[in-house]
Amino acid sequence: LRGLSVRQTEQRAKAIQAGEGSSEGLTIGIKNVDFSEYSETDLKTMARQLTKKTKTKSQIKLRANGSGKIELTFYSTEQMNHLVDKLLESEWT
Repeated sequence: LRGLSVRQTEQRAKAIQAGEGSSEGLTIGIKNVDFSEYSETDLKTMARQLTKKTKTKSQIKLRANGSGKIELTFYSTEQMNHLVDKLLESEWT
């Protein structure tokens, strides 16, 4: 996204959604973002909130089609077990 204006980035994202362009160059931890739904700032804010809550590095990667992934980095098996325990004790509806 560096070196492109906001308008150029939006046009490029729309072209990718329409299948007319390449996603190459649109990655900074956030792939093929649908800028109409979430801004890069929104995603970074959510990742910072996850980092604060989990006390580990977090990333959100979102594709134009709405799919994506949330990554939580751990630095030991103890930390991994703690993260898994916390996720499993959460209420899922």
